[in-house]
Amino acid sequence: MAHDGALVAAVTAFFTGPKVVCFPPYSCRSQEAAWHSFPAYAINVVAICAPASSMLTCAYGNSLLASTWESAVLSWGETMTSVGNLSDLELAALISSKICHDVIGPVGAIYNGLEVLDEDGDEDSRAYALEVIRSFTEQASAKLQFARFAFGAAGSAGSVIDLGDVANVSKGFVESGKHKLHWGAAPGQMPKDQVKLLLNMVASALTALPRGGEISVEVGGSLERPSFVIRCRGKGARLPQHLPAFLAGTVPVTLDALTIQPYYTCRLAHAAGMQLSVAQTGEDVLMRAVPAL
Repeated sequence: MAHDGALVAAVTAFFTGPKVVCFPPYSCRSQEAAWHSFPAYAINVVAICAPASSMLTCAYGNSLLASTWESAVLSWGETMTSVGNLSDLELAALISSKICHDVIGPVGAIYNGLEVLDEDGDEDSRAYALEVIRSFTEQASAKLQFARFAFGAAGSAGSVIDLGDVANVSKGFVESGKHKLHWGAAPGQMPKDQVKLLLNMVASALTALPRGGEISVEVGGSLERPSFVIRCRGKGARLPQHLPAFLAGTVPVTLDALTIQPYYTCRLAHAAGMQLSVAQTGEDVLMRAVPAL
């Protein structure tokens, strides 16, 4: 078709810049759709999915486009097949499993420390055991408080959550390890779905920095219609684990306690009416969520 050349040229240019994966809202379901009908900034939100034999396949928003327009156009939900069919009960079970997975480590360390207190009379050993118990108790508490806000109702009777509480639980969760959090959000209250999305983006940011580093959170826009930017900076920074695949609609893994969080992040973006993207920009990783148009 006449637009093939423009599409191939745009995608070729894209390879020289940041690689971005983007979640809805844009959709193209007509073979007659023209490249010029997309917004001028389309090249900034094109996502590389996977090469299909000799044909480059890429994603634009929640649509899949190919270098030949005869290719089928699929939505994010349609490409996820069995994952998209995940029931609420299955989602709840997997999130419960993830929370247990996250806290079993520090709880096990606390138990080991208590065993040392019971069996070892050496004062130095007992002092060390108490320090271990104290440290891992704080870590377990931070993880559970974070999960309460990120996955639960956070005990709030209303539909909004105070950002001061969000900042505190994020700081406790992130800084319990080898990461540092820089929080940039004005005081106020924000709708629960947006807060949950922000917190799950923070959790995803940790997987972008396996060797530790700094995570900067910026909240813009209004409290009712916010936008989020999270920058991950550190040695060996990479795209968040599994999230790009879910955003592109290609799911190479089975959903389990380790992969349910990025899937849930995508579900939250949809529920909150926000467009989520991730990009490798030099040595940094950038995560962005903006209101859907």
